[in-house]
Amino acid sequence: MLALTLLAVAGCSSSGTPAPPVAQKIALPGSASGNQSSEVRLHVGERLGVATVRNAQPRAWTTGTSANSRIVHQDPSATTRSCAPAEAGCESEVLEIYTATTTGSAELTWSYQNLPTCGPYADHRDPIPCVLGTMTVHVTVVH
Repeated sequence: MLALTLLAVAGCSSSGTPAPPVAQKIALPGSASGNQSSEVRLHVGERLGVATVRNAQPRAWTTGTSANSRIVHQDPSATTRSCAPAEAGCESEVLEIYTATTTGSAELTWSYQNLPTCGPYADHRDPIPCVLGTMTVHVTVVH
């Protein structure tokens, strides 16, 4: 199981206004191969921040998806970036924010992709597969 960094942090939203603090923060590794997982416990109303680095390189983490967005949902308006997504040469540190809305369990999943072999315009002759690894965070939400 991947060791995770859990911190109490605060930041600024993309609009520049102070964002409410997150209860826990997870930093995904710079790259991945294979499937990794971890567990997080939140209280209703608490927020989870998931840090990734996105750059112009051919490999990157995708935005996380929730298997049960009724329990834990992403708040795109609270996502922070260290630079604009389209800024040339920028290695953007992205902090995705997820809010625990009701008790239960949910899984958040990210995939680490080889971008030239993914999507509708991919070169499928490339011997490197599209998905190189995944990270699944099992979230339990309590009162």
